Amino acid sequence: SSSSSSSTASTSQVVCGDSFLLDMFEASSFSNNDGSASFLSSWVERDDNGDGPTRGDVEINGGVLSLSHETFVKRKAALTHLSAAQLSFSYRMAGTATEYDALVVEVKREGEGFRAIFVAEFSHEQTGWQQGVVNLKAYVGETVTFRVRVASGLDRFGVFVMIDDFRVDLKRCGHFPTTTTTTT
Repeated sequence: SSSSSSSTASTSQVVCGDSFLLDMFEASSFSNNDGSASFLSSWVERDDNGDGPTRGDVEINGGVLSLSHETFVKRKAALTHLSAAQLSFSYRMAGTATEYDALVVEVKREGEGFRAIFVAEFSHEQTGWQQGVVNLKAYVGETVTFRVRVASGLDRFGVFVMIDDFRVDLKRCGHFPTTTTTTT
Protein backbone atom coordinates (compact mmCIF):
# COMPACT_ATOMS: atom_id res chain seq x y z
CA SER A 1 0.00 0.00 0.00
CA SER A 2 1.21 3.44 -0.72
CA SER A 3 0.46 6.50 1.22
CA SER A 4 0.73 10.08 0.14
CA SER A 5 1.14 13.17 2.16
CA SER A 6 1.01 16.80 1.37
CA SER A 7 2.51 19.85 2.91
CA THR A 8 1.58 23.44 2.48
CA ALA A 9 4.03 26.31 2.69
CA SER A 10 3.06 29.97 2.76
CA THR A 11 5.48 32.57 1.50
CA SER A 12 5.21 35.98 -0.04
CA GLN A 13 6.30 37.25 -3.39
CA VAL A 14 7.35 40.82 -4.10
CA VAL A 15 5.50 42.25 -7.07
CA CYS A 16 6.33 45.68 -8.49
CA GLY A 17 4.52 47.90 -10.94
CA ASP A 18 5.61 51.11 -12.61
CA SER A 19 3.55 54.10 -13.68
CA PHE A 20 4.29 57.75 -14.31
CA LEU A 21 2.85 61.25 -14.21
CA LEU A 22 3.76 63.36 -17.23
CA ASP A 23 3.07 66.73 -18.76
CA MET A 24 4.59 67.04 -22.22
CA PHE A 25 3.03 70.50 -22.69
CA GLU A 26 1.83 69.49 -26.17
CA ALA A 27 -1.56 71.16 -25.65
CA SER A 28 -1.88 74.76 -24.44
CA SER A 29 -3.57 73.67 -21.22
CA PHE A 30 -2.69 73.63 -17.52
CA SER A 31 -4.43 70.25 -17.11
CA ASN A 32 -2.41 67.95 -19.40
CA ASN A 33 -2.04 64.38 -18.13
CA ASP A 34 0.14 62.53 -20.64
CA GLY A 35 1.29 59.71 -18.36
CA SER A 36 -0.12 56.37 -17.29
CA ALA A 37 -1.31 58.04 -14.04
CA SER A 38 -2.75 61.51 -13.42
CA PHE A 39 -1.73 64.51 -11.36
CA LEU A 40 -4.19 65.46 -8.60
CA SER A 41 -4.62 69.01 -9.90
CA SER A 42 -3.99 71.24 -12.88
CA TRP A 43 -1.08 73.67 -12.89
CA VAL A 44 -1.92 76.88 -11.01
CA GLU A 45 -0.04 79.96 -12.19
CA ARG A 46 1.14 83.09 -10.44
CA ASP A 47 1.49 85.57 -13.23
CA ASP A 48 0.41 89.20 -12.85
CA ASN A 49 0.52 89.64 -16.65
CA GLY A 50 -1.44 86.58 -17.71
CA ASP A 51 -4.69 84.77 -17.52
CA GLY A 52 -4.32 81.17 -18.61
CA PRO A 53 -1.77 79.10 -20.49
CA THR A 54 -1.60 81.21 -23.66
CA ARG A 55 -0.96 84.74 -22.30
CA GLY A 56 1.45 86.56 -20.03
CA ASP A 57 4.75 85.60 -18.43
CA VAL A 58 3.67 81.95 -17.96
CA GLU A 59 2.74 80.28 -21.25
CA ILE A 60 2.41 76.88 -22.82
CA ASN A 61 3.34 77.36 -26.44
CA GLY A 62 5.13 75.24 -29.02
CA GLY A 63 5.17 72.17 -26.78
CA VAL A 64 6.96 73.80 -23.83
CA LEU A 65 6.13 75.67 -20.62
CA SER A 66 7.78 79.11 -20.56
CA LEU A 67 8.27 81.22 -17.43
CA SER A 68 9.78 84.65 -16.96
CA HIS A 69 9.92 87.59 -14.54
CA GLU A 70 9.53 85.94 -11.11
CA THR A 71 6.54 83.77 -11.99
CA PHE A 72 5.65 80.23 -10.96
CA VAL A 73 3.33 77.31 -11.58
CA LYS A 74 2.42 74.62 -9.07
CA ARG A 75 0.71 71.24 -9.30
CA LYS A 76 -0.30 68.53 -6.82
CA ALA A 77 0.60 64.83 -7.04
CA ALA A 78 0.05 61.70 -4.95
CA LEU A 79 3.22 59.84 -4.03
CA THR A 80 1.29 57.57 -1.68
CA HIS A 81 1.58 53.76 -1.60
CA LEU A 82 4.93 53.86 -3.41
CA SER A 83 8.31 52.31 -2.82
CA ALA A 84 10.19 54.87 -4.97
CA ALA A 85 9.62 58.03 -7.02
CA GLN A 86 11.79 60.19 -9.26
CA LEU A 87 11.21 63.56 -10.92
CA SER A 88 12.77 64.37 -14.28
CA PHE A 89 12.34 67.25 -16.72
CA SER A 90 14.12 69.10 -19.48
CA TYR A 91 14.93 72.81 -19.20
CA ARG A 92 16.75 75.55 -21.02
CA MET A 93 17.14 79.28 -21.00
CA ALA A 94 16.19 81.45 -23.95
CA GLY A 95 18.03 84.76 -24.21
CA THR A 96 20.99 86.00 -22.21
CA ALA A 97 20.88 85.58 -18.45
CA THR A 98 22.41 87.75 -15.77
CA GLU A 99 24.22 86.40 -12.73
CA TYR A 100 20.95 86.48 -10.77
CA ASP A 101 18.71 84.37 -13.01
CA ALA A 102 17.69 80.94 -11.72
CA LEU A 103 15.15 78.17 -12.17
CA VAL A 104 14.00 76.56 -8.93
CA VAL A 105 11.90 73.41 -8.57
CA GLU A 106 10.38 72.99 -5.13
CA VAL A 107 8.19 70.46 -3.36
CA LYS A 108 5.84 70.84 -0.41
CA ARG A 109 4.23 68.24 1.82
CA GLU A 110 0.70 68.88 3.04
CA GLY A 111 0.87 71.41 5.91
CA GLU A 112 4.51 72.42 5.26
CA GLY A 113 6.28 75.10 3.25
CA PHE A 114 8.04 74.70 -0.09
CA ARG A 115 11.60 73.33 -0.14
CA ALA A 116 13.99 73.60 -3.08
CA ILE A 117 14.88 70.22 -4.58
CA PHE A 118 16.55 71.53 -7.77
CA VAL A 119 18.22 74.83 -8.66
CA ALA A 120 19.73 75.81 -12.02
CA GLU A 121 21.54 79.13 -12.04
CA PHE A 122 22.08 80.84 -15.36
CA SER A 123 24.99 83.19 -15.90
CA HIS A 124 25.10 83.51 -19.68
CA GLU A 125 23.28 82.38 -22.78
CA GLN A 126 22.58 78.67 -22.53
CA THR A 127 23.02 76.31 -25.44
CA GLY A 128 20.63 73.42 -25.68
CA TRP A 129 18.42 71.50 -23.35
CA GLN A 130 19.60 70.28 -19.95
CA GLN A 131 18.13 67.44 -17.88
CA GLY A 132 17.00 67.80 -14.28
CA VAL A 133 16.61 64.63 -12.20
CA VAL A 134 15.60 64.46 -8.52
CA ASN A 135 15.15 61.38 -6.33
CA LEU A 136 11.89 61.84 -4.41
CA LYS A 137 12.49 59.07 -1.84
CA ALA A 138 12.04 61.52 1.05
CA TYR A 139 8.49 62.27 -0.17
CA VAL A 140 7.27 58.73 -0.85
CA GLY A 141 4.03 58.13 1.04
CA GLU A 142 2.98 61.78 0.84
CA THR A 143 0.70 63.99 -1.20
CA VAL A 144 2.93 66.79 -2.47
CA THR A 145 2.76 69.98 -4.48
CA PHE A 146 5.50 70.74 -6.99
CA ARG A 147 6.32 74.36 -7.74
CA VAL A 148 8.42 75.48 -10.70
CA ARG A 149 9.52 79.09 -10.44
CA VAL A 150 11.86 81.70 -11.77
CA ALA A 151 13.79 82.76 -8.68
CA SER A 152 14.97 86.10 -9.96
CA GLY A 153 15.22 88.49 -12.82
CA LEU A 154 14.45 87.39 -16.34
CA ASP A 155 12.69 90.71 -16.63
CA ARG A 156 14.29 91.59 -19.94
CA PHE A 157 12.27 91.15 -23.11
CA GLY A 158 12.86 87.77 -24.75
CA VAL A 159 14.53 86.11 -21.74
CA PHE A 160 12.72 83.15 -20.19
CA VAL A 161 13.11 79.58 -18.94
CA MET A 162 11.51 76.72 -20.85
CA ILE A 163 10.43 73.42 -19.26
CA ASP A 164 9.43 70.25 -21.10
CA ASP A 165 8.47 66.68 -20.23
CA PHE A 166 7.80 67.21 -16.52
CA ARG A 167 7.67 63.56 -15.38
CA VAL A 168 7.36 61.73 -12.07
CA ASP A 169 8.20 58.02 -12.25
CA LEU A 170 6.28 55.99 -9.67
CA LYS A 171 7.26 52.51 -8.45
CA ARG A 172 4.86 50.46 -6.36
CA CYS A 173 6.07 47.23 -4.77
CA GLY A 174 4.18 45.00 -2.43
CA HIS A 175 4.31 41.59 -0.79
CA PHE A 176 1.61 39.24 -1.94
CA PRO A 177 1.03 35.89 -0.22
CA THR A 178 1.63 32.72 -2.18
CA THR A 179 0.82 29.20 -1.10
CA THR A 180 2.65 26.13 -2.33
CA THR A 181 1.25 22.66 -1.78
CA THR A 182 3.56 19.70 -2.24
CA THR A 183 2.18 16.17 -2.49
CA THR A 184 4.49 13.21 -2.02
